Amino acid sequence: RLQSSSVTQGSQVRLDIRVTGIPAPVVKFYREGAEIQSSADFRILQEGDLYSLLIAEAFPEDSGPYSVPATNSSGRATSTAELLVQGEDLQLSS
Repeated sequence: RLQSSSVTQGSQVRLDIRVTGIPAPVVKFYREGAEIQSSADFRILQEGDLYSLLIAEAFPEDSGPYSVPATNSSGRATSTAELLVQGEDLQLSS
């Protein structure tokens, strides 16, 4: 299942989920209800039954609920997790 996490702005984030089923399920990643397409910033990887969303550099606007529905002819299962990306602390100097 997806694990909720909290990271610092600029960090690389990897959300992993293991999905098995026969026939092989279709697995997609969503943030706030919108499907995530693989791009330079968001890479979707599959290694066997391990599916991963890799965020190259996380920013506060990447925070929110992430969900992964897996669907095949036998049904559907969904896992959801929360990602919190915290901005850097302000430093004051004189």
